[in-house]
Amino acid sequence: MNCQKYSELESEVRSTLQKLKELTESQLAAFRACDQPEFIRLDKELEQTMGAKERVIGAFRQHAEEHNCQARSEGKPQTPSPLKNQERASTG
Repeated sequence: MNCQKYSELESEVRSTLQKLKELTESQLAAFRACDQPEFIRLDKELEQTMGAKERVIGAFRQHAEEHNCQARSEGKPQTPSPLKNQERASTG
């Protein structure tokens, strides 16, 4: 049985992390080009996106914990959440 909410949150985490990657690459390009206005603009956007990342990862972890669920689909082996493993490693 699939958990739709888990899948949606997992997709949001991936999307937000991808956006952080792209913004960071753009900010590095602005830094290298000595484009201070663009660098500052991207810095503000990165800060907002980092906040969004924290919120979506928090929601993802909370949902997985409260519902004890993981995404399950045909042909896709069930694996533990990478975020749950990271949490155990950081607290141990």
